[in-house]
Amino acid sequence: MCGFFFQFCFKNNNIDVKKIKNANDLLIHRGPDHSGYVLIDDKNKLFSFTDEKYKSLHSKIDSIEEESKLLNKRFKILFSHRRLSIVDKSINGHQPMIDKNTGVILVYNGEIYNYKYLKDQIGDNNFTGESDTEVVLRSYIKWGYKFINKLNGMFSFVIWDPRTKKILVGRDRYGIKPLYYYQDHETLIVSSEIKPIKLIKENLKISCKTIDEYFTFQNIFSDNTFYEKINELAPGNFLIIDNNGFKRRNKYWDFHFESFNSVLNINKIDIIDLLTKSIELQSDTTERIGCHLSAGIDSSLIASILAEKKGSLSTFTAGFEENKNLKTDFFNEIKYSERLSRKLKSKHFNVIIKPEDIFKSLDNLIHCIELPRMGQSYPNYLLNNLVGKKVRIVYSGLGSDELFGGYPWRYRNYDIRKNFVETLYSSWQRIFSKEEKKEIYQPSFYKKILNDVNSNNIDENSLHIFKGFFKNNDFKNKYVNLSNIMYFECKTFLKGVLSLEDKISMSKSIEMRLPYLDNDLVDNVCKIPTLQKLDPKYIKYLDENRIDKKRKVKLEGKFLFKNVSKKYLDNYTLMLNKQGFSFPDESWFENECQKLLEKNLYGEDSELHHFFQLDKLRNVLDERKIKNKSNRLTIWSLLSFNSWIKNNNEIRGIS
Repeated sequence: MCGFFFQFCFKNNNIDVKKIKNANDLLIHRGPDHSGYVLIDDKNKLFSFTDEKYKSLHSKIDSIEEESKLLNKRFKILFSHRRLSIVDKSINGHQPMIDKNTGVILVYNGEIYNYKYLKDQIGDNNFTGESDTEVVLRSYIKWGYKFINKLNGMFSFVIWDPRTKKILVGRDRYGIKPLYYYQDHETLIVSSEIKPIKLIKENLKISCKTIDEYFTFQNIFSDNTFYEKINELAPGNFLIIDNNGFKRRNKYWDFHFESFNSVLNINKIDIIDLLTKSIELQSDTTERIGCHLSAGIDSSLIASILAEKKGSLSTFTAGFEENKNLKTDFFNEIKYSERLSRKLKSKHFNVIIKPEDIFKSLDNLIHCIELPRMGQSYPNYLLNNLVGKKVRIVYSGLGSDELFGGYPWRYRNYDIRKNFVETLYSSWQRIFSKEEKKEIYQPSFYKKILNDVNSNNIDENSLHIFKGFFKNNDFKNKYVNLSNIMYFECKTFLKGVLSLEDKISMSKSIEMRLPYLDNDLVDNVCKIPTLQKLDPKYIKYLDENRIDKKRKVKLEGKFLFKNVSKKYLDNYTLMLNKQGFSFPDESWFENECQKLLEKNLYGEDSELHHFFQLDKLRNVLDERKIKNKSNRLTIWSLLSFNSWIKNNNEIRGIS
């Protein structure tokens, strides 16, 4: 697991040598063990460097601090890398990695779990080490672009092939590892995070339409960011860019959920066996390992299998100080996780979160995740503060809900025959409606959004993005609709959660592994008709915006998954109500944190006035409370956005 930064000049070879080390140091949390740099000048001469502190490990490489050797040269290509050593900790895994025979150069972030199998398939005894990085490089040299389909793991990479004069930029199937790029007529920059790009490209303009997209979905469904010209490479895609900057995007993989499958005998798909093989493949390590543990089935099942296969295991849970007057015990999962921990004999750790911790951690959290995204994530951040002190690898149950149907309240419209997509879009406007935006946005901000989307309808852009995920237009068939919804969840919600969790875990130099997102498991589970994963009966489930309330839904989520999990989990665990990673922040906002909330939204710590009319914003939130509507998600989004503005102190307003 690592972080990297790459720059290629199409003309005016003007890579700023003085900024190279600073840009790479912005990724040190992703790779504190080693660093490496490769620069190629306008005469195609190659220079390799490392940082002075690692010089003893790289006796044949100069230190980047000896900058005087570089100042008078003009460089066309830069590779820089920060390494978190997990597989093959020797110098043989050093990056950037260069193939001596072809001159092909690779920077790479991730873990390829089937690298030993691929190494055998390559059939060459000339490997210099045991790293998966070398396997990735040699796989490209043997199979060309098709090698990416053979990788089972999480990854992002950049490859420069001097034979073809082309750049290959790729990302894993699901979007576990982040990858951003900036391109203009002079340069291409690719990075594991946005921070280094911002250092190199100063005075970036903000994307008002993407900020509006966030305040529609509490997520960024598109591949845009809050900065114009900085984009995220979509999961399951790679880019081919030639020497002149011509770019071609290729989709090499996508989810395909079966609506019907009359041939398939689902009894032949052994989900537990597939999950066990995934865990075994992902736990081939000598590192200390841990597991996030909640009251949910997903993490409980992974922890149970890990404890059986590995023996020694640490488990981690986040809880909070309970206030009997506020009746918040529904949210606290500590007693459930401790019960399972005793059964598994794991070494268990709890983090107790207090109301004021939201505001104490907020700015650091937003700096870490770079862009406001998704729901409340301060518990994840605070939990990983502890995890990073105990283990280097932590396992998570992410991905299970999207594959097995864990959000039944979101599927409630699956049997709507008319205006299916429009109805679904309405349910996904999680923060502000079209009418509310017109009332509360600053007029200049509102006008800029309309100009950006070239429309008089502020919903035009968000609705267009939303509709783009529904390729199968047989909306009169409820089984197809259910598959459409589950596909949409994977392409949007899962993508957002993965981005969030990677940045939070890597901010503490933790490698997070996701057994449910194994290629073989995903491919087989997607073959199971979606309705067979659920039980079509009325049950009560939570409302995401009011998680203290229950709602009636005509589908029981993860019905099939619960049945197969009985091999490891007892009925007590299986029958617990699903609640997500939820905390009583709504009660905290109205009680313990009321003054801090007021200060951050409307007072001296607020920067929201650059985008919102604060008096009208207050009125909208107050009116919702009068109507007994929750502001839980909205408040978190506003707090996150306010912190983002403060973290980007060069950005004030929209001009």
